[in-house]
Amino acid sequence: MQRLCALVLGGLLITSLSQANQASQLQDEKYFTVTSASLEEMRSDLYGDGVSSQQQNLWERSSGFAISSDNSLGNIVKGVLGEAPDLAPWNVFLDQVINMGKKIWDIVESNRPVVDLKTDVANAVPQGITSWQDLGQWQAPRSKVYTLAYKNLYGIEVIRFDYRVLYTAGGSYNGVGRYLANVSIVPGEISVAWGYKFAAKNSVASTLNVGTKQNPVGGMEMIINWSIDTPFKHTQSSGSYFVQGDGKFVDLTNGNSLL
Repeated sequence: MQRLCALVLGGLLITSLSQANQASQLQDEKYFTVTSASLEEMRSDLYGDGVSSQQQNLWERSSGFAISSDNSLGNIVKGVLGEAPDLAPWNVFLDQVINMGKKIWDIVESNRPVVDLKTDVANAVPQGITSWQDLGQWQAPRSKVYTLAYKNLYGIEVIRFDYRVLYTAGGSYNGVGRYLANVSIVPGEISVAWGYKFAAKNSVASTLNVGTKQNPVGGMEMIINWSIDTPFKHTQSSGSYFVQGDGKFVDLTNGNSLL
């Protein structure tokens, strides 16, 4: 009986100390003040080229693409090859590039990733087609991986968030143009310290033709906005990226304030 009482008292003491520690942190403005931030590109990936079978299977399940071991143009994405449907010329405007996908969606809500690659994607395709699958000669999906990190006044890393900018370039209509499909920003690992709340949202800022009328090239600017909330402050910032149908990628984030 004495041993049982001792265990109960010990448990109550631990609980009280934990609650006292949390209460102390809530009153500690230094703990909730972020003073340093970094956003770094970690690596670039070309799916189908040096990518593990586990990564390929994950991509294929989420996007519907099947990655071929033959990386030659026109043989990288199975099921998309061949002639485009025989649409009347007035149905398809190759130089007018539009987004048939989503324009805005959540990536992280209340410290948890929520994106769905089957639906949370955008594209830059010619007006008049019914689906990006009307196009052929797609290249292998590409990606850029970034890590966002915040530290507080004590030097403790309170936010760490990995995300991947995904896009598939090279699609053409009967050999004309270079367009984009399955453009998205996908969450990776996320770590959030106690008392902090992190959220992120992706949006398509613009979709346009960066080529010519005769040789159109789809272009798209993607913006990831994120916010950090504590009992003392609300902080928000963003990253911006531009991708093109010819495969070009431009990081527009440099110079943005992260604090």
